[in-house]
Amino acid sequence: MMMTAALDRPGFARSTASHKVYWAESVAQPDVIAMSSKLHKGHDCSPIEEAVLDCKDELALSLKNLQDKMDGLQSIQTTSADMFKFIKNVKATQDRERSIPLGSDNLSGLLIDVTKHLCNLKYKVWEKMLDKIDYTPVILDPNTAHPCLILSDDLTSLHYSKPHTGCPDNPERFHMSAEVVGMDALGSGSHHWIVETGSNQDWLLGVASLSVPRNSEVCARPEHGFWTLCLRDGEFRAMTSPPTPLTLTRVPKQVKMQLDYNKGTMSFFDPADDTLIYAFTHTFTETLLPYFYTQNSHPLTIMPEKVLITMLRQ
Repeated sequence: MMMTAALDRPGFARSTASHKVYWAESVAQPDVIAMSSKLHKGHDCSPIEEAVLDCKDELALSLKNLQDKMDGLQSIQTTSADMFKFIKNVKATQDRERSIPLGSDNLSGLLIDVTKHLCNLKYKVWEKMLDKIDYTPVILDPNTAHPCLILSDDLTSLHYSKPHTGCPDNPERFHMSAEVVGMDALGSGSHHWIVETGSNQDWLLGVASLSVPRNSEVCARPEHGFWTLCLRDGEFRAMTSPPTPLTLTRVPKQVKMQLDYNKGTMSFFDPADDTLIYAFTHTFTETLLPYFYTQNSHPLTIMPEKVLITMLRQ
């Protein structure tokens, strides 16, 4: 995938105006449908088609979470059944032992292959469980999520919806734009995570400084503590100062973020072929957090990773 820089365009800012995040010098006039759309002020109403899409997406996400839970329960049930079968075999063997007179030569099939069942038992149970367990490198912090964002139950997915009530007005929460950050701080060393963007066409992904303002309007630029990649209106941009338009040979369905804090690089890749999309260079001094923005009802999902076992022999 080749990448070229296009002509310079106006800046990209986080705002409470018509678009929570907008092209700073846009002069396009909204039409009647757009004026009632959730992309415009207040978010008080939206067209019926848009409301239906919101409901369908929320239902689909809920069904997916339910299916994941059912799969987990099925796995536990299978493991429990195997254990029950083993215990039942032990009991049957004990019953046969009691029914055979002392000194009898008919001992065929009486003994249990103890080595087969008990050798490294804890490790074998753990190894089997690893096939059913995924590790997610980034977990979303619900205490920072804007009221327009809906997070999944496992805190690995987010999508935009109408504002919901009941969110505490805590200082960590983003109030100006549909943003949320990860729970764990990123400091010394290398960190990476992959986000599935799918059909979402309105997002910013990357990292933000811990100290970025949560209650005031700022541009999502490095000088304000943001190092992000953006997709809006079908155009990719690296959010430099000014933003750098990018031409990609294809639209990636996933984006890999890789932060090397010590080397001062924040890189974005297409994980399909590990092609570099863009890389920021900066001397990081503050604690960073994974950063997410969207104003689209299609979800952004942090992809899980498989846990690998490495045997060390001393």
